[in-house]
Amino acid sequence: MKIHITATGNLENQSINTETEINGRTKLVFRMALDQPERRENDDEFGVTWAARDGVAVHCEYWTRHPEHVSRLLRKGLPVQVSGHLTVDTYRTKKTQESREWRALRIERIAVPLERIERVEIRQRNQGTKPDTNQLWAAI
Repeated sequence: MKIHITATGNLENQSINTETEINGRTKLVFRMALDQPERRENDDEFGVTWAARDGVAVHCEYWTRHPEHVSRLLRKGLPVQVSGHLTVDTYRTKKTQESREWRALRIERIAVPLERIERVEIRQRNQGTKPDTNQLWAAI
């Protein structure tokens, strides 16, 4: 079962890294801070308002053939919107062999605000190559 998620937040202070897996696939790894909505009772006609409270950090993985292109666009503090699905893996600790869970948001699309983009260069697609299905989208 996949849980599809669209989330908006800011990239955290940690660096944005590329990692190569055993099978040779490359992924971009980063953390983003999400605001958690908090329900507050009030006395108006609606009775309830939602406000942001302390955020939660989410580990994100973006699998792409060209992580260096995407990583050049991302900076700490940058507001982004991501879409993807939540993955939960289990593992055992080396020392005690306790079972633990690792949660990550496997990103399918990343959107950044257009006002943060200064210049875009489009390169010609090479003959005979397939388009990358993990495209970077700019939010309006």
